[in-house]
Amino acid sequence: MAMWSALLHPLLIAAALLYAPGGLIAIAARLPVRVVVALAPALSVAVIAGTGLLAPRLGLAWGVSVVAGATAIIVLAAIAVRAAHRLTGILISRRARAAAQDARDDGAPSDPDGAVRSEEPAPQEPADTPPAPASIGGRASRYWAAARGPVEDLGLWIISAALMLAICAQFINAPDAFSQTYDAVYHLNAVRWILDTGNASSLSFDMVISRGAVYPLGWHTLVALTMRLSGITSIPLASNAVMCAVAGLTWTSGVITLTSALTVGRRAGRIATAVLASAAPAFPLLGLFWGILYPVFLATAMLPGVFLTAVTAGARGMTLPRRAVLWLMAGAGCVGLALAHPSIIVIALIAGVSAAMTHSLSLAVSAVAERHHVRRAVLACVLTALLAGASWSAAPALRASKSVSQWPPYTSAAGGIGEAVTSAPELTAIVWPLALLTVIGYLSAWRRQSTRWVALTHTVVCGLYVVDVSQKVSPLRYSLTGFWYSDAYRPGGFMMVTALPLAGIGACALADAAGRALPRAVRAATTVPWLRAALTILVIAALAWQSTGSAAMSHNVEKFGLTFLVTDDSQSLTADELAVVNRLPDLLGPDDVVLADPWRGGSLAYGLTGVTTLPRHLSSYGSTSPALTVLENSLDEVGDNPEVCPAIEELGVDYVLDFKGRTILDGPEAPGLSDIQPRDGFRTVLRIGDATLYRITACA
Repeated sequence: MAMWSALLHPLLIAAALLYAPGGLIAIAARLPVRVVVALAPALSVAVIAGTGLLAPRLGLAWGVSVVAGATAIIVLAAIAVRAAHRLTGILISRRARAAAQDARDDGAPSDPDGAVRSEEPAPQEPADTPPAPASIGGRASRYWAAARGPVEDLGLWIISAALMLAICAQFINAPDAFSQTYDAVYHLNAVRWILDTGNASSLSFDMVISRGAVYPLGWHTLVALTMRLSGITSIPLASNAVMCAVAGLTWTSGVITLTSALTVGRRAGRIATAVLASAAPAFPLLGLFWGILYPVFLATAMLPGVFLTAVTAGARGMTLPRRAVLWLMAGAGCVGLALAHPSIIVIALIAGVSAAMTHSLSLAVSAVAERHHVRRAVLACVLTALLAGASWSAAPALRASKSVSQWPPYTSAAGGIGEAVTSAPELTAIVWPLALLTVIGYLSAWRRQSTRWVALTHTVVCGLYVVDVSQKVSPLRYSLTGFWYSDAYRPGGFMMVTALPLAGIGACALADAAGRALPRAVRAATTVPWLRAALTILVIAALAWQSTGSAAMSHNVEKFGLTFLVTDDSQSLTADELAVVNRLPDLLGPDDVVLADPWRGGSLAYGLTGVTTLPRHLSSYGSTSPALTVLENSLDEVGDNPEVCPAIEELGVDYVLDFKGRTILDGPEAPGLSDIQPRDGFRTVLRIGDATLYRITACA
């Protein structure tokens, strides 16, 4: 077992990968500081996974140099466009000044009374004259006013990240622990495949034996690049480092900055969101407990940054070029979301339609009441209807197949509503500060046009969750929730993208109510800087104690962390089986191939050690190899079945893992691998408990 200090280096590398490529692009585009911080991870994933798509088409092996080159090209392009725009503005300004000078040359301008104005410039102070003290003070005040928000955000971000990292450490139990869940086999092996082959294309990724060749690789490319830059060889350690970076940095920065924009920089809102980000059981823990849903987890963590960029782009008083740049960056962020997991685009579309709908309704009400801007209101309503229609028409392409969207309900509609209202989906323990502030914020958000879209988006996502947990499998349920396999764990996590900003809005509403109730002398006292700072620290400590440090959150972390434990009855690999897997590199040659039952966790040997195993994912994904099917069904009949030896020779199999532990999710067994005995045709190489490695000798 690795020491916790071993996690620090890859965590810093993962953080650099999340923020450096996208941050440089955002800075080159001159985005606001908050937008740079929140959007950078989505832009980085767009570059890292996007180069994985493009590299094979250009005849290049994907890696650090390709990512760095693409980042440099995009940054230089952004700088060039900005320089061209600035040059155009200078030329236009010069032409305007020249035209004005020509007009003055035609006749001296006069004032309204007809007196000729002097063309002599007003006297100026010498260049070396220092500015007046008041000027210095005013300028410093303006600079501090502009920088104070991001600086305070940074402090809260550090606190939020520390709390989140503490939760993650408790959750995974050890720095190199790995999930024992269904999807862990695919995700760990996919990283190994990228490292071995240099193929990181989401359009041609099948690890030889699997169903289909299209899969989003945003998560896997991020982990693989972290390993290459840090030099570590443990995929679980790298995965946990990236997980901590995404949860502790990407997620917290996104929700804090989004809340800051929605609450107009109110301190109460940012404090509440910063602390509660690590106390929401639905995210990130729920998706890391179930699945394991690494791609959805990454995409969800990046979504607040895209929302913030869109909110900033829609702000009033912004010039058209700046607005266009922000929308372009938001679109690039959506590319990053899609390359992490395309289903999250549905949530972005829901938010977009919700924002358009609330804006259109507001315009329509004003047009009816005040009899003006009628055309504008009608146009907005038409565009909203077109956006909603286009989103729904694109829905079929984003839905999973019906065959894998069959998760049954487990509660009533009332039960589902209760879980959604308390922000505690899937029977998690309720964290009451989060639940109460979210409800208060939800009611408060409806009162302001600028935040109404958040409440509407939250309503829709919660409604989809309730449909999943309470309604029977049907075509209607599939149409509404088939984007996520009709699995409630995913929309349960999506709730937090809106629940946490709503909690921040609720904290502001609560602070306003408390301020009105306090005597005037007490309100005046709270403006004293040192007293205000002490009160802020006290509020953060109390809120953290009752949320992140609560018994409810401790129960949730303990419950979810069970999937990262290796025991004698683990769902994937037992302690004995893991011991055998860890010995494989010492016993096998680099070209040896091991047959394993993926449903008993044997295929994890590829991701954990690099030893070549077949298959590399659970057989429910469908085998494309008849020879592999023969071995899975009949290897134990090697002495009697004439099809077995040709299949062994075709696949080049040398060894077989015989694990007796339970199957993942109580899934199917490979009958040909479940009854192997040490007899003619098999030689025992290593046995630890019930876990055995055999060498196949029958066909030698």
